[in-house]
Amino acid sequence: MSPQLITSLEKRDVMTKTIPTLGFLLVVIAARTFAEPLGEPIKPHPDKPHYYLFNGHPTILITSAEISPCASNAFTE
Repeated sequence: MSPQLITSLEKRDVMTKTIPTLGFLLVVIAARTFAEPLGEPIKPHPDKPHYYLFNGHPTILITSAEISPCASNAFTE
């Protein structure tokens, strides 16, 4: 094979990898540019320590942090 043919094959290989990547980046940048703002995140209430503010309204978060004994024993054995 001639050196010119190898060079054209290498260029084609690089372009087939580069064009989809650039297209993906263009879509991501456009989506972030034209997306609506999400609003404010949840933050602690300034006057009540057990409350949070979400969209300007007091909010209580109810969670569970306990693990049942069966699940915790499965990880230790």
